[in-house]
Amino acid sequence: MLNIADSSDYTLGLVNIVKNGEKSIRIGTDEDLSTFASFRSGGQILYGILGIGFNPQYEAIRYGVEGGIGANLLNRTNFRLAAEISSITLTDFDGNYFNKNGLRILPSIKIGPNIYLYGGPSVNYINTDNEDGKKLVKMKIWDKQNSKDYQALNVGFTAGLQLVL
Repeated sequence: MLNIADSSDYTLGLVNIVKNGEKSIRIGTDEDLSTFASFRSGGQILYGILGIGFNPQYEAIRYGVEGGIGANLLNRTNFRLAAEISSITLTDFDGNYFNKNGLRILPSIKIGPNIYLYGGPSVNYINTDNEDGKKLVKMKIWDKQNSKDYQALNVGFTAGLQLVL
């Protein structure tokens, strides 16, 4: 979960404190308006993701947490390309849930000193136990309803701002 190192390009913790690494804060939203503030930290290549957020649409699945791992595939002066695997859970802390696990490809461009604008597509597996969660699933590739849960695959997107610390 926590990784502290003097130098490492390949960190695998959710929170990574690396002397020659990178730390950033992102504010972003996705296709279902789930909005997250997340901390990304790690080496020059791999980094961890830890975030908190909310979805303003439905009270039954309003509050969220995010965890994951990302990789910087390309890192130029004014352009970056990253791939991320993330898991997002929305809940009301009373038993309702919406889980989204996905792969994101995120190009970003530098728009100011240490500030990047990012956005890109995602492919997600979704599992939820309530009708509000089903309403969040847009652009379905596949879905299945059983007596207890709803599952789906969808194509989505993520966009926002990143501040590199």
